[in-house]
Amino acid sequence: QPDCAPARGRGARLQAGCGMRPVCEVQVLAAAGAMERVAAVEALGLQEMDPKSDTAMNIRRLTEMAASLFDVQAVEITFHTHEKQFSIIGTKLGADSSRLLSGFYDILKYDNGQPFLCSKGRGVTFCSYAVTSKRTFVVHDIYADESFSWMKQFNAFQFYSGCPLIYHGHVIAVLCLYDWRPRPDFTKAHEIQQEQIAQLILQQIEVWTLRRDMETLELDRKRLNSLLTKSL
Repeated sequence: QPDCAPARGRGARLQAGCGMRPVCEVQVLAAAGAMERVAAVEALGLQEMDPKSDTAMNIRRLTEMAASLFDVQAVEITFHTHEKQFSIIGTKLGADSSRLLSGFYDILKYDNGQPFLCSKGRGVTFCSYAVTSKRTFVVHDIYADESFSWMKQFNAFQFYSGCPLIYHGHVIAVLCLYDWRPRPDFTKAHEIQQEQIAQLILQQIEVWTLRRDMETLELDRKRLNSLLTKSL
């Protein structure tokens, strides 16, 4: 279990500067608004996205651009339902990374042999901080940060940056950057660039949602016309 005592060291400064709180408090705050947020996530149904769709391909291009721009090993878009955490894998993974991924996640969908959608059980993660604060949350060196020493056993990476995607007031996902090495060079300017990419991804999700809703309406129209034809 994570320690509920006030955070110390570099993590404490992050909390003081960005309104971050100890993990146990994050859990309480997350629970307070979780029902509305999770309902918004489940209504979107991002886990139903076809890896071959235009939206999925555009999202992957944006995440690959982020991986190149920030020189990180992996980029994910993470979102939570009531029971699971889902991740859209935005970057191509090597054999070692794919094996590591399969050790933590169930891989649900592939795109040209690459993992696209994965899931695992719910739990406290770095994304929890980005979700509850609605701000970009960065840990430059997880292994050196006393505040997150309890997370070492769950993570193979040393750097994390998570930017929330906010849709109609709810955090529906987090754009996550990971690296196997510490990244003291990741600056506020990089955070702003990450937030800009997150907005472009959110626009893609909005387009996908509108297109899906239009397709549903068209199917309903056809069913109604069919019923009216049969009744005549």
